Amino acid sequence: MQTPRSVLKIDQSTPGTEIAAETSAAMAASSIAMQHLDRPYARRLLNKAKLMDYILGKNPQERSYMVGFGKNPPTQPHHRGASVPKMPANQVVSCSMSFVHWFSKKDPNPNELTGAIVGGPDRYDNFVDQRWESAMTEPTTYTNSLAIGVLAKLATHHANS
Repeated sequence: MQTPRSVLKIDQSTPGTEIAAETSAAMAASSIAMQHLDRPYARRLLNKAKLMDYILGKNPQERSYMVGFGKNPPTQPHHRGASVPKMPANQVVSCSMSFVHWFSKKDPNPNELTGAIVGGPDRYDNFVDQRWESAMTEPTTYTNSLAIGVLAKLATHHANS
């Protein structure tokens, strides 16, 4: 499913940030591999990799979807380890406790997941930074692992220029 922005979505309820990250990583990697075989195609792939700019703040909301980075980043990722405060050594924390005590709080998470990319906005580019909005605020391994390649390439390029 396509949205008005240049980000693909899985369905009506799943934001496109993970798809953007996956696409960006694939395009950046492919552009490197194709560089010597088909330069115009490699450039086109690299341009698609610029979707990472959307995740990092070049979007209608003018906000970053990476925790701890850029303008107005998410502060309430849907992540138990980030939302449960430090407890005394002998304190037991159960799943149900985390829902009762911390899940619905409107405060920023006490533990920042610096660098984690969250789900992102809905199809209308609306984003609600509340941990219970899991489709928007949950950082996933399949998003973040794919984005690492693109960000590493961009960092290397920036360091060499």
